Amino acid sequence: MWDELVRDRGGMPVASLAEADAAKLAGARFVAVLVRGDGVLPAVAALEPAQAVAHLTLGDRGPVVTRAANANRFLERLQASRVAPYLLKAGRVGGTDPEGSLEVREEHAATILNAVLAGTVQWERDPDFGYRVAAEVPGIEGRDRFLLIPRFLYARTERVYDYAALVPELKREWVARLEALDGLDASIVDAVR
Repeated sequence: MWDELVRDRGGMPVASLAEADAAKLAGARFVAVLVRGDGVLPAVAALEPAQAVAHLTLGDRGPVVTRAANANRFLERLQASRVAPYLLKAGRVGGTDPEGSLEVREEHAATILNAVLAGTVQWERDPDFGYRVAAEVPGIEGRDRFLLIPRFLYARTERVYDYAALVPELKREWVARLEALDGLDASIVDAVR
């Protein structure tokens, strides 16, 4: 869903370290780290370069032997390019239960990308994960606003304690998975602590 929307808007979509290695960053308006899932990640987040590489590495299923080197190389390229990285999520926000979660649909994706490029997104730092989440996106209204800040969705659906338990568990898992990659730049691991 996101690939074409990102390319149509002058962005560079990357869903794996292999794609990142081949990505042409020069001239790109932004880099989109594409993730899929049903958990606590928002539909969009503005990332620092190390956060972008961390989330890309966590979602990568390529050969373990080359992951750290590819991740380190992409971090260097991303920092040098100064192209803004974003996390863009496909799937659901808030879990798999349709009653307590929301699906990120194509119209959400298009509205979010248009607002990002227009500079009309109001960003705020997420207290749990450190990236910036969209506090407001013109065109994302009503219940769909919970796609932007998952902790509010969990609270609204009376799962605040579930969310509070998920956050440290997920962060521990992320750190352990990244630390298992020998030679990975420490800033990539620190980006998800």
